[in-house]
Amino acid sequence: MPEGRRGDHSRGWAGLGLAQTEPPPPEGAFRISTNVERVVLPVTVADRQDRVVPDLTRDNFRLYDDGRLQAVRDFFYRDIPLTVGLVMDSSTSMGPKRDNAILAALSFVRLSNPEDEAFVVSFNEKVSFGLPKPFSADPEQLGTAFLDLPCRGRTALYDAVVAATEHLSGGTRDKKALIVVSDGGDNVSRYRLRQTIEAIQRSGAIVYAIGLFDADDPDRNPGVLKQLARPTGGEAFFPESPRQLPGILARIAQDLRSQYTITYAPATEAHDGRYHRIQVIATAPGSGRRLAVRTRAGYYAPAPDSAAAGASQ
Repeated sequence: MPEGRRGDHSRGWAGLGLAQTEPPPPEGAFRISTNVERVVLPVTVADRQDRVVPDLTRDNFRLYDDGRLQAVRDFFYRDIPLTVGLVMDSSTSMGPKRDNAILAALSFVRLSNPEDEAFVVSFNEKVSFGLPKPFSADPEQLGTAFLDLPCRGRTALYDAVVAATEHLSGGTRDKKALIVVSDGGDNVSRYRLRQTIEAIQRSGAIVYAIGLFDADDPDRNPGVLKQLARPTGGEAFFPESPRQLPGILARIAQDLRSQYTITYAPATEAHDGRYHRIQVIATAPGSGRRLAVRTRAGYYAPAPDSAAAGASQ
């Protein structure tokens, strides 16, 4: 169990959860790409003590798409660089927690793969991007972006998350994640929760949400943060003190570094434009005992017209 109270556990085609892949990439490679459409799943497996389980083989996994058993095409356990967005609440009430949040975000950057690409999103009633360029892997540049965030105004959480998912589509890594740090609900966004969840699903991002709530905060809504994180294979955390943030960010960094990557090719009829539900089952070697699995709950397939257009290019 990480520091603080942890919430519940629980990409479409390239860029949306479906990418292209062949056998495991060589050391140093970070793109998963050939010419066959595949669903790419980052999968976290844990035991009863919530410890990451390494050294499993593809035979320890069963994978279902809308209830239909799928053949695992590619399988490996390796630290794959990612595109990650750090989404930071900069509303007035975050003022007392600002320094701890910045230190935690910087510690996460330092623990990241050197080939990761990151961006910073700040939000109050407005959403802004903190870097002079779309992405950066420079801890000093990212640190400057955080330090330039003023704390004032109200909270447009949903608008910020939707903007971050759109920015993720410009990333060059197949694995994508968002880390959302906020101290309350949403009181000014144009988007609604349902639209925000759909934007996350279409982006294929793993979402980790950290709720920094005051006991008397009228906008506190831990359930919303769980809904943003759980279907993506991420987690929601609710620390009792901002001082616990570095430990939680270290946990998230370790989680992202310790995932299996599993790919499969969905059937041709999956080009139907609708949402497909995914289930991954992992069992312990020898005993066959079920292990805890966190991965995406599903993906949006491309519509027939978009799939045909992609195939003709």
